[in-house]
Amino acid sequence: MPISSLLINFLLLLVLSYWIRNNTKAQKFMSAASKAILIAAFVWLAGSALAYLVTPLFFDHAEANIASVAALWKQGYPIYTELDSESRYSLLYGPWPYLVTAFFQSSGLPVIFASKLSGFVNLVLLFLGIVLLAKDSQLSKKDQFYSVSLISVVLLGFYNFSYWNRPDSFLMTYVFWSLLLVSKRSVAGTWKMYVGLGVLAGLSVNSKLHALLYFVPIVSLYCEKNRERSLFKIATGIVVFVCVAVAPFFFPQVREDLYITWLKMASKHGLVYSDTVKNVSFITSFLLLLVLIGFAKRCRITFFVFCGVSLLIAIAASKPGAGPHHFLPLVPVLLWLSTEEYYRKSSEERLRVNYIFAAFLLTVALNAVNRQKRVVELLSETPVRIKEFRDLKSILNVLPPGRAELGFSDNNNYESTFYKAYLVERGRGLFFDGASLMDMKASHLDFPDSTMTAMKSCKVPYLIFPKKGEPWSLLSFYQDTPLFSEDFKTTFRVHYERVSAMEYFTIYKCKVP
Repeated sequence: MPISSLLINFLLLLVLSYWIRNNTKAQKFMSAASKAILIAAFVWLAGSALAYLVTPLFFDHAEANIASVAALWKQGYPIYTELDSESRYSLLYGPWPYLVTAFFQSSGLPVIFASKLSGFVNLVLLFLGIVLLAKDSQLSKKDQFYSVSLISVVLLGFYNFSYWNRPDSFLMTYVFWSLLLVSKRSVAGTWKMYVGLGVLAGLSVNSKLHALLYFVPIVSLYCEKNRERSLFKIATGIVVFVCVAVAPFFFPQVREDLYITWLKMASKHGLVYSDTVKNVSFITSFLLLLVLIGFAKRCRITFFVFCGVSLLIAIAASKPGAGPHHFLPLVPVLLWLSTEEYYRKSSEERLRVNYIFAAFLLTVALNAVNRQKRVVELLSETPVRIKEFRDLKSILNVLPPGRAELGFSDNNNYESTFYKAYLVERGRGLFFDGASLMDMKASHLDFPDSTMTAMKSCKVPYLIFPKKGEPWSLLSFYQDTPLFSEDFKTTFRVHYERVSAMEYFTIYKCKVP
C-alpha cells in the first residue's frame, strides 16, 4: 500500500531531531538553518508568483480552461453547455472562479495576465490573513514574518497551486479567513463573524461543491471555545450562505441544471483506493504535528473533527486526476493552529518542542524543493514561450476573421495550446478544451454527432497545431489512452489540409464542402 513520503520523512527526521536535541552545536545549526529556510521560502514563493504573472504560459490545463471559458462567457456564451453540444469545454468546477477571472479580464489588461490575477490576489489575501491573526495573538513582527514563512514552505510543496486561478487557491484563502473571523477577538461572536462565514462558505461552495467540509473544523473550533451562541445570528448566517451560494446562477448563461449535469458526469470517474491511503498518510503528517505540539490535547473535539473531515477529503481526493492538493484549503489552518499553540507556551516549554518544529520544517522544505523543480523548469521556458506566443499572434493577424482553434498534437507539446484564452478574446471562439475532454473521456462521454458535423461542415475553418508532434496524438492524463478516436482523426484528415507552417505552429484549413 502506498504511503506518502511526507509522513515517512517526518517520522525519520523526528527521531533524528529528538536524538540530537540536547547537542548545543546541533541546536545552533538547526536554528540557523530553520531561519534560512523560512526566509528563502517566503522570498521564492513571492518571487515565483510574480514571475508567473509575467510568463505567457499557464502551468496547468485547467487554469487555461478557466481563462478561456471566462473570456467566452463575457461574450455571451454559457459556462456549462449541454452534454451533446458541439463545443466541448465544460468542467465540474463551480461558477465563482470563472466569474472572478472574467472580472479581472474586464480590466483591459492582457487576457492571460489578467486571468492569473485572481490566484495571485488569493495568495496576497492569505498572507494578509496570517498577519492579522498573528497581530491579534500579539506576536512580534519577526514572529509574524516567521508565521507567514512557515506556511510558505508548505505551500511550495503544492507546486504553484497557492497562486493559480483554479478553485483550490480560492478555498485556501476563504477557509483561512473563516478561521480569522472565529479567532479574532474583536470579531468572534459578532454579526461580522456570522455574516462573514456565510459569505465565505457560499463563495467556497460556488468554487467546489464539497467545500463545506473545510468549514466544519472552523465551526467546531469556535463552538469548543465559546459557549454563547445566538440562534438568530446563526439563522442569519445560514440565510446569507444560501443567498451567496445561489447568486451566481442568476447571471446570464450560468445554468444550475447544466452544472449539476456535469457534476453527475464527473461522479462516473470512480475512485482509486490506493490513493486514499496515500492521501490519508499525507495529511497525517499535519495532524501528527497538532498532537505533538499540544493542540489535540487542548481542543480534543476540534482535533477529532479535523481527523474525520480529513478522511472524507482523502476519499474525495482519490478521484483520478485529484490528489493531496485537495488538502490545500486545510493546510494553512493546521499550520497556524500549530504555530499559535507553540507561541502559547513558555520559553522553557518551547525549548522542549523546538525539535518537533525543526523536524517538520525540514520535512516540508525537502518536499518543497522536490516540487519546485517543475516550477523552475516551466519558468525557465519563459523566453521561448514569449517567442511562441508572438508566433501565434502573427498567425492570427494574417488569418481571415472567423473561428480558429488551437488543436492538440502530443503530450510533450500540450502546453503550447494553453493560449486559447487569447484566441477567445480575439473573437475566434472555443471549440474544445483539453482538460474538459479528459474529464469527459473519464466519464465515458465521447464526441457527439454535432461535433463531428461541425468538423465536416467547416464551422472551424482553421486549426493551428504545435509544429512538433502528430495532430490529435494527445493521451489522457487519467488513463494514458488516446484522447481522440481513429474516427475523429480520419474526419480531420479527410476534411482538413495543411496550408502553411510558422516557426512554432502549423496551420490547417478546412476544405470547403
